[in-house]
Amino acid sequence: EVELGHLSTAVDELLCRAVLEGAKLPLAKGLELEAKLWGEGVNLEDFRIGINNFLEKGPRSKAEFVNR
Repeated sequence: EVELGHLSTAVDELLCRAVLEGAKLPLAKGLELEAKLWGEGVNLEDFRIGINNFLEKGPRSKAEFVNR
């Protein structure tokens, strides 16, 4: 298990997959996996919440994630 300390479990799941699965792959395949997971991440509601929160309130403000 990897403890990331973030508040969005949906985003954390993708990050853990990228690190744990990507580490087992050759570089080219790892980069493909990263691109695939990035595509999944930008479609998450929490991604939009986090980006909007950052732009509106700055980097130190906590976002209210919904884990979707």
